[in-house]
Amino acid sequence: MSEITIQLEGVNKFYGENHIVKDLHLDVFKGEFLTLLGPSGCGKTTTLRMIAGFEQPSSGKILLAGEDVAALPPNKRDVNTVFQNYALFPHMTVRENIGYGLRMKKTPRDEIARRVQDALRMVQMEAYADRKPRQMSGGQQQRVAVARAIVNNPTVLLLDEPLGALDLKLRKQMQFELKHLQQKLGITFLYVTHDQEEALTMSDRVAVIHNGRLEQIDTPAAIYNRPKTRFVADFIGETNLFKGKVVGTSAHEVSVAIEGAIFRFAHAEGQHSGAEVYVSVRPEAMSMTRERPEGEAGLVGRVTEHVFVGSVYKTIVTLPTGLEVVVVQPAASDGLIQQGEEVYLTWDSARSVVLAS
Repeated sequence: MSEITIQLEGVNKFYGENHIVKDLHLDVFKGEFLTLLGPSGCGKTTTLRMIAGFEQPSSGKILLAGEDVAALPPNKRDVNTVFQNYALFPHMTVRENIGYGLRMKKTPRDEIARRVQDALRMVQMEAYADRKPRQMSGGQQQRVAVARAIVNNPTVLLLDEPLGALDLKLRKQMQFELKHLQQKLGITFLYVTHDQEEALTMSDRVAVIHNGRLEQIDTPAAIYNRPKTRFVADFIGETNLFKGKVVGTSAHEVSVAIEGAIFRFAHAEGQHSGAEVYVSVRPEAMSMTRERPEGEAGLVGRVTEHVFVGSVYKTIVTLPTGLEVVVVQPAASDGLIQQGEEVYLTWDSARSVVLAS
C-alpha cells in the first residue's frame, strides 16, 4: 500500500445548524492526483479549506503525514493552495509573485532566485518573468499561481477549481498541462471541481461527494463504468436510469422486470426478490433496431429526436410511459432511423449496473 499523505477521520463541519461535511473518512496517497467532485454546495471546497487550515472541523481529525494539524495555522502546514481567482499581487511582477512566499520565510536571496527560475521553467513562463499580471492572459496567470505554490516544495498542492475562469479550449489544454506537471513533480495534488469531464481526464482517483457525504472513491474508469449509487451513475457523464423490480435471483444472476420486459444481470449483493432497483445503462451501450431482436428482451419506443454532436448522433427514443432514452450512434452510420419510427432497444447486460433505489 502506498504511503498516506492526508487522512481525514470522521470529519464533520457545521455552520450553525447546517451540516456541511458529514462524517468524512478519506485517505490521500503520496504522489497521487485525487479529485473531489460534486455539485455546488456539496462540501468539497469546505473540505479543502479545512485541510488548508482556513476552516476548522467541528469534529474529527485531519492528519498530514501522520501529524494532527488541527491546531496549526495555514502557514505552518506543508500545503499550498491555488484558488480560482489566482490571487496574484497586481503590483508585483511574475518573478516577484512567485518568490513572495520565500521572501516571507527569509530564504537567502540567491536560493530564492534559483528556485524561482526553476519554477518559471517548470510552467514555461521564463519569458514573462518581468511582466505584471494584467499584462497576461488567464491561462498565463494560472501558470504563475501554480509556480508560486510549487516553489515552496509543498508535500501537498490544494487546487480549488483553478481552471473555472478559463474558456473551454484553454481549460482543456491546461488540464493536460497540470496533469503532466503533477507527474513531473511527484507532488500530491488534491483538486476540487464540479466538472465531471475534468475529473475523469486528470485524476488517478475521484472522490464523488453528495450532500456532504462521500458517495464513492475509485479510479475514473471504475467511477464511470461501475458506479455504486444512483447519484454517482446520474452525476458522472450521461446515463439512462431504468426503474425496475427484482423478480428472481440465483447464485450468478438477478432477473429484473423493466417496462414489462425481463432482463438478466450479474448478481450483486443486497438484491433480493421484490426489491425495487434502478438499472444504469450508458447511451453508448444501448442498441436500437427496427426489428424485434430474437431471443433478447427489449423495450419498444419511438424515435423523437436526433442531435448531432460532432462524431456521434444522440438519438432520443421515447417509451410508451414517457421515459426518454438516449442512444449514441456514430455520425457516419448509414440508414439513420427517422423520427416517428418504432424501434426496439436492447443493451449489453455486462455494461449495465443494477443499483439500489
